[in-house]
Parts: sequence; C-alpha cells; structure tokens
Amino acid sequence: MPKVTLEEVLLPSNVSPIRYALTLEPDLVRCDFKGSESVHIEIHRPTASLKLHAHQLSIDAGSVHLHPDGGAPEIPLKGVSYDLAMQTVEFTFASPIPAGKATLRCSFGGKLSDDLAGFYRSKYTLHGVSRYMAVTQFEATDARRAFPCFDEPAKKAVFGVTITAAADEAVLSNGIVTRCETSPDGRTRTWTFADTPKMASYLVAFVVGHFDCVSAMGKTGVRTTVYTPVGKSALGAFALKVGVAGLELFEQLFGIPYFGGSKCDHIAIADFAAGAMENTGCITYREAALLIDEKESSLAMKQRVAQVVCHGA
Repeated sequence: MPKVTLEEVLLPSNVSPIRYALTLEPDLVRCDFKGSESVHIEIHRPTASLKLHAHQLSIDAGSVHLHPDGGAPEIPLKGVSYDLAMQTVEFTFASPIPAGKATLRCSFGGKLSDDLAGFYRSKYTLHGVSRYMAVTQFEATDARRAFPCFDEPAKKAVFGVTITAAADEAVLSNGIVTRCETSPDGRTRTWTFADTPKMASYLVAFVVGHFDCVSAMGKTGVRTTVYTPVGKSALGAFALKVGVAGLELFEQLFGIPYFGGSKCDHIAIADFAAGAMENTGCITYREAALLIDEKESSLAMKQRVAQVVCHGA
C-alpha cells in the first residue's frame, strides 16, 4: 500500500473558514435531508478551486457561487469533482479567485443513515410504536456527512444553524433559539439558533424529534436542560442536578466562563455509539449514560452518570 503524506490528507492551507450559515430540512418520514450553506472564507493566496470535505452528499453544482468582497461580480463555477477515497469535493471556477474574503454558496442533500454517524436516524419505541428522531454524531470526521465543510479541527469557524422540521417536532442545536416561525400552511416550523463560538466542525450538533425535559437555572445564569424520550422526564432529574452543580463548580475551579453561552442541553438518545459527545451547548448521550431512577439505582450507576455528565459539561 503506498504511503500517504500529511499534505495529501489535509485540505489546502490557502483557505480558512470564518462562518457557516447553514440551513437544513430533515424529513423523518423519507429519512433524508436537504440543505444549503453560505460559507464565509478567507482566501490567503489566489486560487482557481476550493476543496472541502463531503461524504455521501449530493451537491447541486448549479447553485454554487463565489462572491468576493468589494462588490465584485460572482466568479462562475466551472465544475465540481469528488474524491471518494479522501471524502472531498472540489469546486473549480472559471477564473482565479483573488486573495481576500469571499463567500461560497451551495445546496446539497443526503440520507439520514442508520449507522450512528453523521446526521443519522435514531429509532426508539413509544407505547409500543416505533418512532424516530434525527441526531448528529460528528466526532471525529463525520460533519462532512451532513454538510460540505472544512472538517479538520484546525479549521475552526463560527456556525449559524437554521433547521426546518415538521410542526410537531422540536429542534435542538448548539445555540439558543433566536426565532421559531410556523409556515403559512402550519405543516412545518423553522428554528433559527444563535451563532456558536468559534469551534471545530465536529462540535456542531442538531437533534430533531419529540422530547420531554426537566430544566433549571444555575447561579451563573446558565440554564441546564435534560431532554428525554416522551414520558421519561423523571429519569433526568439526577443528571440535571449534577449538570447544574458541575457547571458552577468548574467555573469557580478554573476561573473560566462556560464556553457554551447561556444554556447547556443534555439529550438522551436511544441509538448512540459512544457514551456521550461533548458538543458545545448540546451534549448528546446514550440513554443509559444519562437517565436513571435515583431511588432505585446503585451508587455505582449514579457515579457513572455523574462522571459522564461532568465530562460532557
């Protein structure tokens, strides 16, 4: 097998992401999603192409544009090519893109997979009936399954997320909800979230489905909420107490404000490969690692849940 160099694995260094404006529309009936994005980028050296990560996505080449700052006209797209082995997509333009700030726009679509990676479908049972939610698990390199991105920890950026889902479904993401609008026909709602801090792509998260929850405001002004499957909110009470106390302790101990803004969500998921994933402000868990009956559970189980919750926070 030929040896692969680090330069061949990493994306080119001449482009850095600044902010993603990401819009998604998951459909839990069809088990797919569509989306669009505007990625504000910094071009360090003139280039005729842009390479991003993308895996198992279909990209609408006709809607990809690049708009340099300063009122310059858009540079026409010449073509789109994929490297399946390296999980990348390369946008080639008709003329070189000058150095400076620019915006890359594209539309895309994908499937809600069943393999517990990327943007996937999680199955659970409610009153004997199978139900589904859409969940993300991006660590370490699976954000590229949900949207084209610079999917490397060094290429940090701010993420602005907007998600349209069925009107009876709730949507969670890293930031607080800044707007929630119902469509004129009443069938869907569009949720807009506050921008994240500057962070790696694998810390982006969004969850779509039906939940119950328990919530409390901590002394430092951060609201902690534990989201559970419908009918199981009582099982989140212990994790809620630990989550609130843990954030207060860590801020005092380290002298550093909480990174996730004014809220910290803990979400129980039936199908989850890891114990938990510490997404900024939107921590996802295997259900057994978050929800317990405090009166009936052993000390060892309480210690385990406390350990995982504090690690995630």
